Amino acid sequence: MGDFPSSQVFWSAPPDAVISTMGRNSVAGRVGQCQGLTSASGVWPAATRTLYIPVQVEQTCIAYQMATYNGTVAAGNTDVGIMDENGARLVSIGPTAQAGTSVVQVFDIADTTLTPGTYLIACGQTLGTSTFFRTQPSAIILRACGVGQEAVSTIPATATFANVTAAYVPHVVVALKSLAL
Repeated sequence: MGDFPSSQVFWSAPPDAVISTMGRNSVAGRVGQCQGLTSASGVWPAATRTLYIPVQVEQTCIAYQMATYNGTVAAGNTDVGIMDENGARLVSIGPTAQAGTSVVQVFDIADTTLTPGTYLIACGQTLGTSTFFRTQPSAIILRACGVGQEAVSTIPATATFANVTAAYVPHVVVALKSLAL
């Protein structure tokens, strides 16, 4: 997993190296930046909860790894993945133990080709006691940005979206490779 982009990917990676819930490709991330929100470790909103954060992909690329920025308490199982804009799962890691505190946890995923368009970064957690670094735009603003949730901890084949109720955007990053044409 040593080829994951620099540990600074959550803040300063080249724009075509990653897509992120906190980056310029995410409306929720841009809103948080405009509001001057800071990031801190925070307890996951609820046990058995998956959040869906929309992101934009600008050019055809291959997603090959994902990462979360774990907070000060690591507990339970995490599942991260990518969904198409209609909520169909394209790839996910499956339930994996959250490991390490205040560190980036990297996950290999099956190489997945993404074409320009809207996708959802999905992040699920089994316990409501685990923590991730996150920002906290209000739930009303997150709903306006298209963020959704579901009462599942494992990313389903097809999402059943509900209105997000918590002010919580976890730091999740997808590492990308250019697609040689």
